[in-house]
Order: sequence, then structure tokens, then C-alpha cells
Amino acid sequence: MIRSRARESLLALGLLAPSLAVFSVFIFYPLIRTAWLGLHQNDFFGGNRVYVGWSQYGDVFGSEVFRSSLATTARFTALTVPTGLVLGLGLAVLANKRLRGIGVFRTLFASTVATSVAVASLMFLVLFNPSIGVLTRLLPFDVLKNPGILADPDTALIAVAVTTVWQNLGFTFVIMSAGLQSIPDDLYE
Repeated sequence: MIRSRARESLLALGLLAPSLAVFSVFIFYPLIRTAWLGLHQNDFFGGNRVYVGWSQYGDVFGSEVFRSSLATTARFTALTVPTGLVLGLGLAVLANKRLRGIGVFRTLFASTVATSVAVASLMFLVLFNPSIGVLTRLLPFDVLKNPGILADPDTALIAVAVTTVWQNLGFTFVIMSAGLQSIPDDLYE
């Protein structure tokens, strides 16, 4: 019993070793190194290193710019995560129906997975453009026309959130759809 458990533990460690090595090189070491460098102050070329302790971290956490960026990140997360989950689940529920021609819609819903961030950004840049954008013709808001939705700090976060939700919607749809399809049909009755 003990030998088989030890053998299983060694096998598990052997199987985890490549992943742990990759994580150590690309995640753990850079994280520890960055924290250690944060405890020191370097000159411009990195030559003279002086230990300053936690004072630089205190400066960052006490900064108004840091708090503002943290609040913006929280707003962005609050806009994108629930919206993306609800839309992805809604589309997955629709696509899970056994209807004629639903395969075309499944392909359309999942197509954003194949779209790169650069392409999605350029598409929405054109859509949000105050001169030639489609949204300026569809929506009669003055906000979209002057100075433009991406130039106004009040609306830029919403525009970026919409772009992000659209970009990630295909992946969310695929995951939710796979989850719904794995549920046995007799549970629905």
C-alpha cells in the first residue's frame, strides 16, 4: 500500500516536472526577481544598486495614480466579465437548441475566437471613428460625433469594454456550449 502510494507520488512528480520547470522559468523566477528588484533602487544603467526596503512599494500603493488605475481596472472588469458571461451563456443556450441550420449560427458565434486582438481593435476603431464610423450614423448622440467616443475619457472605457466583450465572446460561447452539450438530455425533462 505504502509502496504503491510512493510510486504514484513519484510518477505524479515526474509528470509534473516539465510543467513545473516551465512555470519556474517563466512565472516563478521573474515574479521573485521583480519583487527583489523592487526592494532596491538602481541608477539609470542599473549599475549602482541600493537597498531601500519596502519604501518604493509604499510610494506606489500610496499614489493617487495607482488608486485611480486600480479603480479603472475594477470598472473595466465589472463591465466585461458579467456581460461576457451572460452573452456567452445566452448564445450557447440558443445554439444548443436542435434547430435546422443552427450550425451556421454556431460558426458565426464562435468566429471571434479566430480573430486576433489587432484585427478586432482595427474593426472597432473604424466603427467608433467620428468621421467614417458606422456608429456615428446609427446613433444620434453628440458624444459619438464630437470629440469621438475614443477621445472622450467618459466613453472610451465603455468602448474598449465593448470591444473586449466582442473579442472574447467566441471563446466564452465555445466553453459554455461544450458545458451545455455535456449535460445529459434526461436532466432537461
